[in-house]
Amino acid sequence: MVNRSLFLLLVFAITPIASAQGGASPAPRDTIPSEPEAVGFERVDDDLSTILDALRPTEPVAYVEWRLVRLFRDREYPGDHQVTASAGVRCEGEPCKQALDSLIAGGGVSSSCAPLACLNYLAVVRGDSAFAVTSTTEAIQLLGRTDALAEAVLLVMFEGLHPTHVRAEPAGGYMALADELVSDCPVEHQTRLIRIFEDGRLVTVALGPVHRSGGCL
Repeated sequence: MVNRSLFLLLVFAITPIASAQGGASPAPRDTIPSEPEAVGFERVDDDLSTILDALRPTEPVAYVEWRLVRLFRDREYPGDHQVTASAGVRCEGEPCKQALDSLIAGGGVSSSCAPLACLNYLAVVRGDSAFAVTSTTEAIQLLGRTDALAEAVLLVMFEGLHPTHVRAEPAGGYMALADELVSDCPVEHQTRLIRIFEDGRLVTVALGPVHRSGGCL
């Protein structure tokens, strides 16, 4: 027969602690909030240049730009890109200017711009040289420890997602809400709640329902 004291101890151990306000258990931190700003999230600035300007690379850089490339026959050609946002001072010296203008990325973040294939990547100027950052791994190498909201936002972008809200976590790192395009015909979106650790790791901790907008991209 189970000892009564041991039984009561087990019951208390598995019973959720009620909140002081009304007896309900506190909402877990790994669910998608209906009102993000009411639980500490900040809305991500729609101006990507502001995000780029707040980055803190481990080694100083003079200029960064976010590029959109529309690929023709799966190839990128020199100068065949659109600068959608930038931060810093674009170089005027010929060696640097030539390096930036002729920069071609070997990859990037896929985006939908039918009927063509599109990629996004970060072009970075340091000294008289320019290089491309095309993946989450390369972004982590550029930024080092993730210790700014803007850096958390950029890492989420490199996952091919559209971050909408972000907040710093008391234990370190960040949480972000991001919109994911799960289908472009019909158009379907889903919200992800993502944990961004200080070492740059990203883990999806919750998924919202899939919303269908109709039509195709």
